[in-house]
Amino acid sequence: GPPVPVDEAHFEVMSARAHVLVVDGAEGEAAWAARRCVDLERRWTRFAPSEVTRLNRRTGVPVDVSWETRRLVEASRTAWEATGGAFDPTILGALEAAGYDRSIGELDPDDPRPVAAAAPAPGLGGVFVWEDQGRVMLPDGVAIDPGGIGKGLAADLVVEALLDRGAAGALVNLGGDTRVAGRPPTGQEWVVSVDHPTEARELARIGLTAGAVASSSRVRRRWRRAGVEQHHLIDPRTGRPA
Repeated sequence: GPPVPVDEAHFEVMSARAHVLVVDGAEGEAAWAARRCVDLERRWTRFAPSEVTRLNRRTGVPVDVSWETRRLVEASRTAWEATGGAFDPTILGALEAAGYDRSIGELDPDDPRPVAAAAPAPGLGGVFVWEDQGRVMLPDGVAIDPGGIGKGLAADLVVEALLDRGAAGALVNLGGDTRVAGRPPTGQEWVVSVDHPTEARELARIGLTAGAVASSSRVRRRWRRAGVEQHHLIDPRTGRPA
């Protein structure tokens, strides 16, 4: 048959490389999707004034936030409960104690200061979301880092929106968090390649008709404090890099 129209965008967002691919959508949809990803980063970043930094600063009181940020908190709580606390966005204090207190590009890769004392993550047990009032409340002293779920949720939201806007298929890959749905550009399925974390080769190739693949490694987000290697994958039971 005739070739399927494909619109693509490559860009940087959420301190990561991103790729959007839209199949048989309206003109300019990939650029719209890129702007939408940037909009979600502005709402959720912990490195600049945002809805998440406002929540973290005003713990113990209800805070007005957008539906996107309410969905972020709800998805975080669902994942925290489903994994028995293995996923826990309340590791923000632990990340900052390890030295990850600014955007990864601004970190001193060999900081002479020692790592601060770490503690287990407090968890999301006391979080309240009032959907009808558009509000969220974090418990006193509990701050969240959306880094472990934000890219994947953003990919979910943008793929859903692209299909709602009339695209036949869509892929959004935000730094290794990849969501696909609908018609692929060729063949019967979407093919997602996973790179080896340390060698210049492919680790796996995964075929999907719909769904998501997420991968993470320590290659891009690591640094040293007082000569000790640190990275961003925190064990919530200890508050230390896993």
